[in-house]
Amino acid sequence: MTDKADPLDPNRTIAADRARAPGGQVPGDAATIMAPRRPAPAAAKSPSEPLGETAPASLLQPGTVLNNTQRIEALIGRGGMGEVYRATNIHTGDQDAIKMIRPDLASDPQVRELFRREAAALRKVRHAAVVSYEGVFGDDGGRLFLVMEFVDGPSLASIIAQAPLAPDDVRRVGVQIAEGLAAAHACGVVHRDLSPDNVVLRGGRLDNAVLIDFGVAKRLDATSTVVGSGFAGKLDYCSPEQCGLYDGVDHRTDIYSLGLVLAAAAVGKHLPMGSSLAHAVKARETLPNLSAVPAALRADLGRLLEPDPARRPQSMREVAALLAYTAPPAAAELPSRPRRTGWIVAGVAAMLALFVAGVFVGPRLMALYGSGRTAATGVEASPAGSADAQRRAAQAAREKAEADRRAAEAQRQEEDERRQAAERAAAEAQRKAEEDRRAAEAQRQTEEARRLAAERAAAEAQRKAEEDRRAAEAQRQADEARRLAAERAAAEAQRKAEEERRAAEAQHQ
Repeated sequence: MTDKADPLDPNRTIAADRARAPGGQVPGDAATIMAPRRPAPAAAKSPSEPLGETAPASLLQPGTVLNNTQRIEALIGRGGMGEVYRATNIHTGDQDAIKMIRPDLASDPQVRELFRREAAALRKVRHAAVVSYEGVFGDDGGRLFLVMEFVDGPSLASIIAQAPLAPDDVRRVGVQIAEGLAAAHACGVVHRDLSPDNVVLRGGRLDNAVLIDFGVAKRLDATSTVVGSGFAGKLDYCSPEQCGLYDGVDHRTDIYSLGLVLAAAAVGKHLPMGSSLAHAVKARETLPNLSAVPAALRADLGRLLEPDPARRPQSMREVAALLAYTAPPAAAELPSRPRRTGWIVAGVAAMLALFVAGVFVGPRLMALYGSGRTAATGVEASPAGSADAQRRAAQAAREKAEADRRAAEAQRQEEDERRQAAERAAAEAQRKAEEDRRAAEAQRQTEEARRLAAERAAAEAQRKAEEDRRAAEAQRQADEARRLAAERAAAEAQRKAEEERRAAEAQHQ
């Protein structure tokens, strides 16, 4: 074994990389490196990972056999819909991950339907970088469960918590994730919940990144998500579309989120993208601050993190191609290259044609010219004079070719200057349009704030008026009660006076 490891070695592991750190220090023991910060569905990070002394009782106990096929080995994670277990297929010996729905949700038809959707939407996606879904099944007790591929390895989050990845490693992991997402998008599935927690490095190898947890995936052919409608994803990694800045959420939302995941891998932590929804919306109105990202990655990640989906790469295939190269050609130069090449080819062709004409045609013309002059003067032309004439003709042809080349070069430069001026004008117009859009958006937000303030003021005035009305009504009712009490008291006094009068009259009689 040599001291210098090949960075592209597919058998290279994270633990081995850490062991090669200066001084041979390993940041944490092997168990720490290979264990994730949190378990995730469909991926067992550590079969023996404890879930805490006070964890609630599991739905399934080790040794339980489902449908005479899957023997439960250990609980590896809990989620909103159920629990995930590592299991062994007793017929094949393969290890699988079992996602069991919670009992309190199992009787809900809508939840069962969502559970089936997750399997139906993802069973078609087959790629080495995407966890495989085998299907949804039920047992004799009416319990519903998913069978998925068991992916053994640490999460990307646990790796970058120790130290950020090198730029080349970020690209390698990014290409794998992009290719896996391309396969998912081709099947009409958008992940919508990309984060370092949802990327597992199978066997701890950078060349075996696997995307897991499609629990909030969206189908491109429907308005609903796999697990319902509304906001989905993690706030630190969601796209501007998920925050409502642009209309609709499609496959390009994964492109933006992938940019944030790769930026986090390069820096060692997620970019500051807002701790609340309001701050998150504000942070996604412009390109994120990438000053902490290594310079070798900034330009490419900046393209993935364009706020406007139309300005990002339009497919994961483009993203994979972009990340696969250390220095991809600038997009702005691509249209000009065919024109520039055309001018160069045309100039070279013209030079060659003129040179050939000077060499082959020029001497013959000069010979004819010399013969005529000799016949007219009666002087016989000498071989030396003919050779000089040929040299002069060839020199003239070369000078003419050089002049034509310079003219073509001048014209090419003029065309380039016009093109660059047009590109600058287009860029300036685009910048101005973007500024106008932002100004209009700011104006819209200001007007919206004013409208909301006016609505709040009107609501407050209405509330005050209602309070005044209720107070007046209470006062009226109090006055009415006092009036009635006074009338009853007067009637009682009159009745009593009448009784006394009658008693007096009776005694008088």
